[in-house]
Amino acid sequence: MSQGNLYINGTWSPAQGAAWNKLDPVSQEVIWQGAETTAAQVEQACQSARAAFAAWARRPLAERIEVIHRFASLLEQNKQQLATVISRETSKPIWETLTEVQSMIAKVAISIRAYHERTGESITSNFSFCGATSYRPNTSTWATACFQYRNLIA
Repeated sequence: MSQGNLYINGTWSPAQGAAWNKLDPVSQEVIWQGAETTAAQVEQACQSARAAFAAWARRPLAERIEVIHRFASLLEQNKQQLATVISRETSKPIWETLTEVQSMIAKVAISIRAYHERTGESITSNFSFCGATSYRPNTSTWATACFQYRNLIA
């Protein structure tokens, strides 16, 4: 299996640094071949990502969520193959690498939930404390009001 291509600014291109092989730590068989990325390619990738961010941020939330759901779906569809590759690269048992892939899939829902928690409004209270947190999108800052005693807000 040969690897080493970079996806930068919508185009696949080969990495231009030194070539190397990834070996199975048990059998020493070549699992895949790749190449290092040059500093210039890293800079090009960073500039491309910065340039693409504004358009991505303008996409409706539902559309962005659909993209990451598609990513989770692709992970699910390729779970066994991904777990096998990770297992071969690390000598971990397949049950453990399947757990790692499942964790990547689960992080999609976790990330969506975290987004809603960080951009919405929440009120936390117990017997002696109440806190309200809301996100202000126009300033990209958090505003938090905390009260020492519940009766202050009653």
